[in-house]
Amino acid sequence: MTMSHRARVQTLVGDPATSLVQALHALIVLADEYSHPATAAWARQEIDGYPAVGPVPDYRKITAPIIGAGMPNGREIRQQVLLAGLPDSHREEIARLADGLALRQGIATLERSQSRPLYAASPDPVLRPGLPDLPELIRLMPERADGLTFVTLYWDIGFGRVAEVLAKIRGMAEEKVRGLAAPYPHPDDIDHIEGISKKMTLDKREIARMMRDIQKEFDKHPIRVPIETDPGDALDAGPVPTSTTIYNGPVFHGDANGSQLAWNNSGEINQQQTKGDQVVPGFEPLAQAVALVMQGLAKVELADDDRHDAEEAAAEIVTEVTTEQPNTGKIRRAVKVLKGALAPIAAGLTAATSAEVQEWARTAIDQLGTAL
Repeated sequence: MTMSHRARVQTLVGDPATSLVQALHALIVLADEYSHPATAAWARQEIDGYPAVGPVPDYRKITAPIIGAGMPNGREIRQQVLLAGLPDSHREEIARLADGLALRQGIATLERSQSRPLYAASPDPVLRPGLPDLPELIRLMPERADGLTFVTLYWDIGFGRVAEVLAKIRGMAEEKVRGLAAPYPHPDDIDHIEGISKKMTLDKREIARMMRDIQKEFDKHPIRVPIETDPGDALDAGPVPTSTTIYNGPVFHGDANGSQLAWNNSGEINQQQTKGDQVVPGFEPLAQAVALVMQGLAKVELADDDRHDAEEAAAEIVTEVTTEQPNTGKIRRAVKVLKGALAPIAAGLTAATSAEVQEWARTAIDQLGTAL
């Protein structure tokens, strides 16, 4: 049985060996698929980090000791400095800052900090954030019994604190995945998918083979399709082009009201207003988006089951948008199936998926949603 997209993302998010940045990007795609903008917004905020001033989630708040570093005889010595050992003039402000100490950086910065070596000359800004007004603070430091003079003061966050925060964020991401709707196929989609299968009279593999063969022909030879309309309609609509060059799929000029859709044909097609499957006005953008999605999917590696589901969903959409009264419920569910086939590609979960292909899949998901 093919693993659902949600299950794949859940596995990815829960795997500590997987970069949390990659896991959160996969969660964003899944959240968009399930129309859950709050979850997507949360993941984007975690990836980007939080502003230096403003609220920050409790799971990013930390505590850390204050360390003073001196260089007597050219050798670094570090000592923990208690709040009581700081100048009176700065004590209240530093106590306030310590209470709100948090890791506000983006996920990539936090993950990167765990692999960086620490040097006294160039402390990591994530693991060793400096105290405010440092030169004045050091100047006002009370004299120590050991005679040590500090050259810098910082909060020593350490690798452990960063690891704890990243673990909490990963745990939150796992909860977000579990909080989304049930994985595809949704319970209300099962009967729909079975209905599609019952209506199909051709073998699935044969349909897939035919579509691949047609796509190869599209790739080899651009198809020029003359469009003929009734004279009366042409006068009402104004000047129309005598021919349209179509590369790999339908092209709609203007609002395409009253247009006809001929899909997956080769050679010259003569379309009369009285014949053919006419796209219902208002559904032209969806028909075009579906055609372009299938054009792109023909060039992407997909599991056979995922490709079959996508092809059946596309066929269902085309059938509905060319009927007199389209069933919007069926269209909506078929679009969800089509977006489900795109989601793993957009999240980079398919084999050998380039950044360009991922971006195309994300754009295609948005176009399907907008057209619907």
